[in-house]
Amino acid sequence: MVVRLGADAESSSIFDLRNLNATFISRYLSDFPSKNLTPSEAIELSNAGVDIVSNWEDDTNTWQGGYTRGKRDATVAWGQHKACGGVDGRPIYFSVDTDISPANSTLHAYFQGLGDGMTPGQIGVYGSTGVCNALKSLGLAHWTWRVMSTGWTGGVGDPSMFNVEQTGPFNEKYDRDASITVDFGQWRVGGTKDNPSPTVHPDGGGVEPLQSTVSLWIVQMCAHEDPGKPQGETTNSANVVPVQQALVAEGFLSNSDPSWGRGAFGTGTKNAYQKWQLKLGFSGADADGIPGLSSLTQLGNAHGFHVAA
Repeated sequence: MVVRLGADAESSSIFDLRNLNATFISRYLSDFPSKNLTPSEAIELSNAGVDIVSNWEDDTNTWQGGYTRGKRDATVAWGQHKACGGVDGRPIYFSVDTDISPANSTLHAYFQGLGDGMTPGQIGVYGSTGVCNALKSLGLAHWTWRVMSTGWTGGVGDPSMFNVEQTGPFNEKYDRDASITVDFGQWRVGGTKDNPSPTVHPDGGGVEPLQSTVSLWIVQMCAHEDPGKPQGETTNSANVVPVQQALVAEGFLSNSDPSWGRGAFGTGTKNAYQKWQLKLGFSGADADGIPGLSSLTQLGNAHGFHVAA
C-alpha cells in the first residue's frame, strides 16, 4: 500500500514539491557540499510541512571501501544529519547505487562498519531488491529503499518488503518515491524520537506539541484522495487532524462518531467542511467541501493553527 508520495533530488523547492504533490523529500548527505541538505533548507522544508529523509550518497562505489570506509561514512553522515537539525533515532539510508551481488562480502563489511559507526537500528539501504533483502535479513540494515532500476538483482520485489520505493523520474530534477510504510524514517527540524515530524512555527516561535501549521496543498490532496480510500485509511493525517478538531469545535463534526475517520479527509469531513464554507458565506463551487486558502485560514485563525499556502 502506498502511504505517501515523495521525491528525491540534489536540491529542493517548496514550489516544485507542491506541484508534484510530494509530501516528503529525500536529501543528500555526502562529501560534496554543493548537493547536500543545509540547515536553512531543512528549516524551510519543515516550516512548509514537508518531511525529510536523510540519504548518504557519495559515489556508486563507496561501499567498495569495506569496513573502514563504512565506519568513517557513518560518523560523517551522522554529523551532517545532526547539523541540519536531523532527529535522534531517525535512519540514514546509505546508497548502493549499482547492481551487485547481494552476497558480496565487501558490501557486507561496509555495512558492518556503518553499524560500528552509528546506531545499527538507524541504518538504511538504498539499493536493488536483492541488496535490500539480503542486508535486512543479515541485520546489517533495518530500513530499505528500493531503486527504480527494477532490472537489477531481485527485480521489482513485493512492496511489503520495503519502506520506500523509487518508482521513476518526475522530471530531470526530481525522482519519484512512494513510502510503503507509515514510518519510513521521516523527520522535521525540532523533532524528537517520540515525535520526529512536528511542525516548526513559521514565526520562529519553536515547536508546538500539536500540529500548528497545516499545509493547504496537502489538505486539498487529502480531500481529493481520502474519500476513495478504505474506511480510516489516510493520506496525511498530521495535516488533517487539526482541521477535523476545528470542525468538531464548530459543531460540524462529531468526535464520538467513528465513521468520520480520524486523520482521513473522508466524506464526513468533506460534508463538515462544506458546512464551514456555507457559514462563511461561500456557495456553489466554492462550497464543495474542498478547503480553499481563505476558508482554511479563517478556520485556523479561529482554532489555533497556521496555514501554509
